[in-house]
Amino acid sequence: MFAAPSIVPTVGIHHGVPNEVYHSWKAVSHTWLNRLRQTPAHLLDLMQNGGEESTPAQVFGSAVHCVVLEPNEYPKRYAVRAEGVSGDTKKGKNFKEMHEAAGRQVLAFKDGRWIEAVSRRALAHRRLQEWLHRDHATEVSMVWEREGYLCKARADL
Repeated sequence: MFAAPSIVPTVGIHHGVPNEVYHSWKAVSHTWLNRLRQTPAHLLDLMQNGGEESTPAQVFGSAVHCVVLEPNEYPKRYAVRAEGVSGDTKKGKNFKEMHEAAGRQVLAFKDGRWIEAVSRRALAHRRLQEWLHRDHATEVSMVWEREGYLCKARADL
């Protein structure tokens, strides 16, 4: 696992950095450049106040990403509500409270089924499996300096 969070990361390649630690690092990133492209005020707001909450589509995409590239992490990060259990019911609220307290993102039953389907397809895809079974690392964080600016990136695979 990675050591204590660092607001200013060290230059190099970092394995095992939790997502929230990577995002806390103060360094130029693709996200920062996109905000700057909107306006400098947008970037300043992001730097001072942090990012926005993920949209349902982003949560879904992150779950798919996790189940394919980090399948052992998926049950640690996500929990799927049972069929017919709404997030508005007492049972659904209790489920969400319990799993969020354990650090998991709660997914709707329908999303969970789609994610399972993607996982099955990925497991059945011969070329993808050959690629994923090669020696590799996932979620590798990289930090470098360019023209006096500290920059960061995170490689999926």
